[in-house]
Amino acid sequence: MRRMADGFAAHRAPTPEDWKALNVYHDRAPLSRRLTPPSLGLRPKLTFIPRAGRLEALLGDIAHAFGALLADGEPSRVRVCGNVDCLWAFYDRSRNNSRKWCEPTCGNLMKVRRFRSGKKIRAHK
Repeated sequence: MRRMADGFAAHRAPTPEDWKALNVYHDRAPLSRRLTPPSLGLRPKLTFIPRAGRLEALLGDIAHAFGALLADGEPSRVRVCGNVDCLWAFYDRSRNNSRKWCEPTCGNLMKVRRFRSGKKIRAHK
């Protein structure tokens, strides 16, 4: 999934191997569905119960969410955080499609680093 996100962020199409690998995760973690009857006039609740191990179920859930994003979203909006120490990929929902950071914390951290590196250069001159 990360290789696909990197590719989308760089405007490269995923390879057939990427699609195949994503589907492997879908297949590894099947889920069972359970419907809980309504109580006190509320709606019934649909829950998903993993039939695989916890890690497999988690990877399957992540693969499902990523697959839904690719199927229903716009892959060109997949980004990789501009913080070189951050490994997160995210979906850019900004109006002008220009978001650079996964969250404001990363953006602030990078701006502070840039500001401090400028100060060090000026201090040595």
